[in-house]
Amino acid sequence: MASMQGSEEGLSPGQTKDAIAVAESRGKGLQTSVARPNASYSSAGLPYRLVRVRNPDYDAAYWKTLRAFYEGGRKLLGDRKLLTEVFPAYKNEHTQIYLERIARSFYVPYAGEIIAHIIASLTATPISMTTEGEGENAWPDFYDDFFKDVSPPQGKKMSFNKMLKEQVRTALICKRAWVLIELPRVTEAEYDSLAEQERSGGLGAYACPIAPESVIDWEEDDTGELLWATVAVGSKKRESIEQTRSRVTERYTIYTRDSWRTYEISYDEARPPQDTDTVLLVAEGTHSFKRVPLVRLEVPEGLWAMNKLESLAREHFNKSCALSWAMYQSLYQELYEYRGPEEAAPGVPISEVQMDATRSVSQARGQGFVQMRGHQDRAEYVGPTTESFDFALKAIQSFRDEMHRVTHRMSLAADNSASALRRSGESKAQDKADMVVILTALAQLLKEFAEEVYEMIAVGRGDVAIQGQWSAQGMDKFDQVVMADAVKQALDVKELGINSPTFMSRYLFAIAKLSLGDNATPEDLEQIEKEIVENTKSEEMDRVMGGIAEMVRTAPPLQAGPNEEEEPEEDEDED
Repeated sequence: MASMQGSEEGLSPGQTKDAIAVAESRGKGLQTSVARPNASYSSAGLPYRLVRVRNPDYDAAYWKTLRAFYEGGRKLLGDRKLLTEVFPAYKNEHTQIYLERIARSFYVPYAGEIIAHIIASLTATPISMTTEGEGENAWPDFYDDFFKDVSPPQGKKMSFNKMLKEQVRTALICKRAWVLIELPRVTEAEYDSLAEQERSGGLGAYACPIAPESVIDWEEDDTGELLWATVAVGSKKRESIEQTRSRVTERYTIYTRDSWRTYEISYDEARPPQDTDTVLLVAEGTHSFKRVPLVRLEVPEGLWAMNKLESLAREHFNKSCALSWAMYQSLYQELYEYRGPEEAAPGVPISEVQMDATRSVSQARGQGFVQMRGHQDRAEYVGPTTESFDFALKAIQSFRDEMHRVTHRMSLAADNSASALRRSGESKAQDKADMVVILTALAQLLKEFAEEVYEMIAVGRGDVAIQGQWSAQGMDKFDQVVMADAVKQALDVKELGINSPTFMSRYLFAIAKLSLGDNATPEDLEQIEKEIVENTKSEEMDRVMGGIAEMVRTAPPLQAGPNEEEEPEEDEDED
């Protein structure tokens, strides 16, 4: 039986430690969280084979590949097992050559840059949460505090919008992301009332992002609602300097709609457990969420960006390294010796030097040295021909461009219904822009996810008055993102030095039409196009493009979301 360590098996010590560290802290009010004493372990447990069962949609090995192509660096090049899978040896390639190619391999994470751009555009205007209640006092102060920091007690501070950003990043890479909703530890009869529990902080809910690799199995009802789910985490702690890290601990927490149970097993990694071994029940309790307290953000197949990019990124990686290797060979060509015969044919004279069979290796080479050779001897450098280099480079560039094209074609898989694309009049003209369609679809999914998180907390806390009332606002200024990109692109076009008034007039008209959207009638556009054609002359290009540069310089920042000023300061990170 193989060890359950590592993200490939879904037990990643670092990814879910905050969530699993509080695995026994569910429930509120008179509902209980009970830790079982060691004496009862032997009377309650499950066979190891049952807790290890994986959902058919669980695919940690593939997610590992997707994460590697997203991040690059050590995640890909530092994992020899994964590298040999995505960067295989060529047919009949000598092992030493393959190992040298691996040592010289490199990866440019274009796929990661594409997803980072999608996330940056999507989260340019943050989400804010509102209810249909009466004004700002429609909900307890707790929800404002939660919006600023969703982390558990003593956890690393994380704002609600920051959590949403990381969850959509995970979903774009692995198709789905999970967050576990928790309430502080409560013991039976600890509080006399919910009001007392609120005053004591006992209803201070928090959210713990859970890596997809750790949610190993789940079941749904006919509506797609979770019936139960299993979260697994593994660790190899070293309790003291006298010990090694060979002791493995696996913990499985099973959540249902009203309770939770945690099972645990420890063993030496040299002697992994058998299927029939018992995984002991170490803690159990009830909760008040009335649902499995895991909220899932899942993108449809058509918007699963990293799934679409993986094969292109893999091909780009292999071809880039192949071209680099061929270029190295052409730069470090090998010297070949072509020696004439050491024995003369009858009646044919031959020099004494040529009779020496070691003449090509016994004489010093380099500046200042003279070699004695036979008249039929010759030496030349041999390397690969370079005729294919240009073709290979163009092919590599086409794969890079195709990664961008396939991302834009994700818009075809988005919901283009009026409800999904409804925005203000100023942005309706952007509905045909692929990126706007993609961002709008992702925003809708993320808003529904945010509402589900707040709704689950309201139910768990017993805030009846605001249950079913939550609405996520914001994340809808994508037309500004598209326009800003168009203006920046126009400045790049200027640097190309395309001396064509016709091209510039058509290009500037396209930008003007994009900027005006529905605010211009067909008659207005016709007149604008006529004026641009008449006024766009070669000597006026600097003035026109200079005006565009001024637009970029003086453009106001994107409109802030209603709750943006409430977010805590965050470190600059991936984007």
